[in-house]
Amino acid sequence: MPRGKEQYDDDDWDDGYDDEDYDEDEDDYDEYEEAGRLQAKTQKGGKQQPQAKQPQTKQPAQQQKPQQQQQQQAAGKAASKSPASKAGSATTDTQGGMWRCPACTFDNPALFLACDVCSAARPASAEPFDFATPSPDEAIRSALKAGHVAPRGAATSAALPAFAATTTTAKNASSSSTSRVSSSASPAADVAAAGVGKMQIAEGSRKEASPSASTTATTAATGATAATAAVDPKTVGVGEGEGEREDEEERRRKALEAYEAEGWIREGPKGGEDGGTKPTLHLIVLGHVDAGKSTIMGHLLHKLGRVSNKEMHRVQRDATNQGKGSFAFAWVLDESSEERARGVTMSVAMSRFETPRFNVVLLDAPGHRDFVPSMIAGTAQADAALLVIDATPGAFEAGMGGGQGGEDVGQSKEHAQIARSLGVEQLGVVVNKMDAAGFDQGEFERIKGVLGPFLTRQCGFREGSVKWVPLSGLEGENLDKPPTDDRLKKWYMGPTLLEAVDSFSPPPRALNRPLRLAIAEVLKTRGLGQAGVAGKVECGAMRPGTKVLVMPGSFLGTVKALERDESPVAAAWAGESADVGLQGVDANQLLPGGVLCHPDFPIPVATRVECRLLTLDLKIPLLRGTNAILHAHAAKEACRIVSLTAILDSKTGAVAKARPRAVGSNQSAIVELSLERGMCLEAYSDFRAFGRIALRDGGRTLAVGIVLRILVKTTS
Repeated sequence: MPRGKEQYDDDDWDDGYDDEDYDEDEDDYDEYEEAGRLQAKTQKGGKQQPQAKQPQTKQPAQQQKPQQQQQQQAAGKAASKSPASKAGSATTDTQGGMWRCPACTFDNPALFLACDVCSAARPASAEPFDFATPSPDEAIRSALKAGHVAPRGAATSAALPAFAATTTTAKNASSSSTSRVSSSASPAADVAAAGVGKMQIAEGSRKEASPSASTTATTAATGATAATAAVDPKTVGVGEGEGEREDEEERRRKALEAYEAEGWIREGPKGGEDGGTKPTLHLIVLGHVDAGKSTIMGHLLHKLGRVSNKEMHRVQRDATNQGKGSFAFAWVLDESSEERARGVTMSVAMSRFETPRFNVVLLDAPGHRDFVPSMIAGTAQADAALLVIDATPGAFEAGMGGGQGGEDVGQSKEHAQIARSLGVEQLGVVVNKMDAAGFDQGEFERIKGVLGPFLTRQCGFREGSVKWVPLSGLEGENLDKPPTDDRLKKWYMGPTLLEAVDSFSPPPRALNRPLRLAIAEVLKTRGLGQAGVAGKVECGAMRPGTKVLVMPGSFLGTVKALERDESPVAAAWAGESADVGLQGVDANQLLPGGVLCHPDFPIPVATRVECRLLTLDLKIPLLRGTNAILHAHAAKEACRIVSLTAILDSKTGAVAKARPRAVGSNQSAIVELSLERGMCLEAYSDFRAFGRIALRDGGRTLAVGIVLRILVKTTS
């Protein structure tokens, strides 16, 4: 253990000074303090008197500098205590006088280059602070007491002193260099389409400051105030100097409207895809954890011949050996070892089967709340959905419960809300495990009576687009053939599961729009090469040789190969899923959440957007500054609420309250979101698939909605 200072003897401790030096220092300090008093008296009396000569103590050269600093500090403290220093001149006196700090108003000796109290640098011409001028806080408090809250912008500058207004204007002027782009061609038409009315706000409250700070300061000094007017919510955030950006967006919208697809795209698919005549239907399977989603679809695939008897026998043997024989049909889709060990689906499994009318792309979504982000990415590709409900006692209530008092929301409830917000309009409600309920008609009607109003009134599904199918996935009742159990067939005369899927309406094909393919997965296969992606073609079409632009990043590439279900295809059309091999693009430039688009019509990479949200069950209200995760198509990005524009009436869409302080549960509102990084988004009015969003935080879905405008976007 090293010895501390107290462990040394007096003879051992040597600090480099003799006792005589300390005595001499004390004498010097007393004489210097006396000289300070003499100087203060001289300034007070207005006469210059000679100062006493300070004795010079001979010290080593390395000790002279610390001694001078000690003397300067002592002189400053002595001068600050004298009455003359407090009553001295406010201006800088370079002839041995005092100068006053503009920050803390402390009087410092002329030899100090920084304030001894607050360390503020000595200005070239220090001026006193005029206490007769109201501070910014006093001005704001006075405005609040008078019942008038000045809006941000010009009114705020008018309420503050000239120097505060100048500072605010300078900051706003510096921030105005950021690109703010309005993507609204006809604000009135877009607002009417979105169900948004007009609102009353202060004119110019969201406008950026004028480049001339002096003009704003002069206006603030004269006490000018901003006038108020009725402004459309779509124009909020459009400040001065944005006319060119609006013109750019107007030209872009006109170009989209005038877009004409190539001849082979206008002709459409010949003979249908894969040589048939059936359109593609993307079907997502949703529901609470352990509702039996994978079991139903695995058993259906086996009955339809998509899973051979040999493969089914192997899966049943593996499941039995691990003591999970009842999971055999689920293991048809849950192929990873981790999913089989945990007994839950963790990612979206994809398979295919056919109905008399459709080529169905099956998407089996996870039901556990930890994997809702994967469910959102899968639902963004879906044209229709199956919501699986567990009919065993207490299971239905678990899937629909929660959401109040901080409880976890059941996934049956959350999945239905997310699916509708992401554009799914056709829904089949599958009441599974009816064998556990004895195929009781009363239990089926009870579930239908509780869930039906929720789907139509809160989620927004039309009654005619919701189909109800009771079945047993494990027993295979009512899957592809009518039920054989007497307890079920004596009261149910409706369609089978396969017939319900076949009764969905075919989705429209957006062939007359520029190419858009949302990247859901990055692949590396022998047929596609090192740079391959998988996703759904939302708009347009592509074939080998088509030029594409990878966003974000603006990387130009060429389609090298196209595959579907590991088989080469000649083209991929809107509404179809495809695996795309690219050349001219590095594999590191491809990420899930990116977009392949037309080179002449790239998708915007947004960093700030205006959205219309519908909040769900919230633990705490949404406030300005709330952080969340923004989900859109297959992308997700951290974001922050930077502005609460208005709360809308849920029935009429008109503005119920402008500039709210918070947004509560089950309310519709217009907000502005700032993204941490750029994200591929479009206005909902331009491309619906890329304009639907969801906000999540802490494992809960906070809100769902659509993008109204792209406010700020990057160049790549």
